Amino acid sequence: MKIKTTCMKCTFEDGRETEPISLQITNNNLYIFECPYGHKNALYQQQQKFELLYESAVHAINDGYLREAVSSIAASLERFYEFFIKIICTKNEINEDIFDQTWNLLSKQSERQLGAFIFLYSQEFKRPPILLSNSQSEFRNNVIHKGYFPTYEKTIEFGQKVLDFIVEIVGILKVKYPEYISSIIMLHNLKLHLEAIKITDQPIGLSSSTIIGLSTDYDNNKPIILEEYLNYKKNR
Repeated sequence: MKIKTTCMKCTFEDGRETEPISLQITNNNLYIFECPYGHKNALYQQQQKFELLYESAVHAINDGYLREAVSSIAASLERFYEFFIKIICTKNEINEDIFDQTWNLLSKQSERQLGAFIFLYSQEFKRPPILLSNSQSEFRNNVIHKGYFPTYEKTIEFGQKVLDFIVEIVGILKVKYPEYISSIIMLHNLKLHLEAIKITDQPIGLSSSTIIGLSTDYDNNKPIILEEYLNYKKNR
């Protein structure tokens, strides 16, 4: 997956039109490049990891890489568990250092992360979450661990289930805990800004259009359909 941008100094300081630059997405959300006119740019992606991973799956499906898409969707779900846990911990005044120390005990074991999510969700909302079915979990495991090549239909089915799950809970969080979402996003962006400013005195924060977005106002009466979004992205 790549992002497209331009040299910000050419655009805003020199008023010069330049060709778009494609940058390979990075794990740390930080992008450093020099334009043909010698301007050094430092950009940072403001989206959370789970948003970007699901968008990566969208690109993979449209490019025909279905195994890779399932892997990215599954990873997006796991990173969403982490994001949810961080929201609830922030609400309960657990500081970042304690969160990081605790998360390190779970970071290499996805089952522990799922267990933490289930109990925090149940404690917070007084009901257990509706998770993926056993057949959907088996599908994920077959693709990721057993080398199974999924069909397009099964990939879409799995992707839609995960999409519905994440979007529903994001909607709940945005209503109940908008201040904690804002706090986590601001801290995320501040860390990246402080890294980027070491490269240039004018770093830029990027925010791409993604199918899952914390800044999106979801209409509960109009579900997001994965195949519709795939067609939208394909035709852009």
